[in-house]
Amino acid sequence: MAGRGKQAMQAMMQFCFEELKLERLYLDHYTGNPAAGLYQHLGFQYEGVLRRNCRKNGKLYDVHLMSMLREEYEALKKTE
Repeated sequence: MAGRGKQAMQAMMQFCFEELKLERLYLDHYTGNPAAGLYQHLGFQYEGVLRRNCRKNGKLYDVHLMSMLREEYEALKKTE
């Protein structure tokens, strides 16, 4: 059974692409975020890194940008 995070992301992707008819989704995450692997597994692609972009607890972190296009989502749905 899929984890709750994966289920939530899949539901959000389905709603955004199928109900709202969006063309693109994007997200960002800090370096070291364990969810990064989930995002890649779901089909999100890396777009770049904002180096030392955000401060958390007094430390600067890189922020990684990822996105998915409608056609990428539709291609993934066909292979399921």
